[in-house]
Amino acid sequence: MRPVPYGARLRLKSAFDLSQLPSDGARVVARALQKYGMFLADGGNIALTAQSDTYTTAKWDGLLDAHDLVALKVTDFEMVDGAARYPVTLDCTRMQLAQ
Repeated sequence: MRPVPYGARLRLKSAFDLSQLPSDGARVVARALQKYGMFLADGGNIALTAQSDTYTTAKWDGLLDAHDLVALKVTDFEMVDGAARYPVTLDCTRMQLAQ
């Protein structure tokens, strides 16, 4: 299996059974992934995770636990668009925006 390139647009397969997800928040995210898809921006062993961002006012607390999407596997997605290829530079840093 070839790795999926950064910038690829993926969509959760329509056949994925949403009832296996543990929360309403996870099912809402999964339905959006089936309809709108997502862009792959990072790699690693975890296909998809959610965690409240310390630096924003948008919070998942009470709606979606960090592990509610663990049932989603890379093989549950289909590639919609391979996109332009972006080299891995390892120079990404998180910036805190001024309030």
